[in-house]
Amino acid sequence: MTHTLHPLAEEYLERLDRAAAHLPRVRRRELVDEIEAHLLEALGPEATEADVRNALDRLGSPEEIVDAETPLTVTAGRNRIGAQEWLAVMLLPLGGFLFGVGWIAGVILLWTSRAWSTLDKVIGTVVIPGGLATVASLSARYLLREVDGPCPRSGPVCEDGGVDLGFLALAVLAVMSIVTAIYLAKRADLNPRRRTPVS
Repeated sequence: MTHTLHPLAEEYLERLDRAAAHLPRVRRRELVDEIEAHLLEALGPEATEADVRNALDRLGSPEEIVDAETPLTVTAGRNRIGAQEWLAVMLLPLGGFLFGVGWIAGVILLWTSRAWSTLDKVIGTVVIPGGLATVASLSARYLLREVDGPCPRSGPVCEDGGVDLGFLALAVLAVMSIVTAIYLAKRADLNPRRRTPVS
C-alpha cells in the first residue's frame, strides 16, 4: 500500500527539483525519484512533523545534495575535472615509463577520485596495465625475437605480402591504451558524484 508524503517532504522535493535544474534531465528525474523513494521508506504514514524534519535534516539541504551530484568543479556553468583526474588520465598511459611507479600512482589517483564509476575504474586499471610502457616493452621483445618465418623484424607486412599479426596486435594494444585515457577523460566530465541518502 502506498502513501503520500508529508507536505514538508513534498516541498523539499520541489526545492530539490528546482536546485537540480542545471543537471541533465534524466539525472535530475533520477535524483528526485531516489530521494522521494528514500523518504517514503524512512517515513511511515504515521510520521509526525518532527519525524519529517529530522529525516530532512539528515539528508541535508536540496542544494547540498545537488552539489554532491556535480562533478568536482563547476566553472561558468560547465563541469570540469580537477588536477587529480587529469594526472590520473596522463599517468595511466604514460606513467609506466617512470619505472612503473607513475602507472601505479595513476591507478591510485583513479581509484581515490569520485569522478568515475567503479566500472570506469576497472576499465582504466585492467585495459593495458602499465600503459604504453608495457606496449613498448612487448614491442622491443617482439622486434628482437628470432625470426623463423617470412615476416621481417621491423614492419607490419611479411615478405609473402601477408600481415604480421604480432605487429598488428601490438598496434591495437597501443591504440587501446590511448583510447582508454580518452574514455576516462570524457567519463570524468559525464559521471556525476553520487550521494547515498543518510538513513
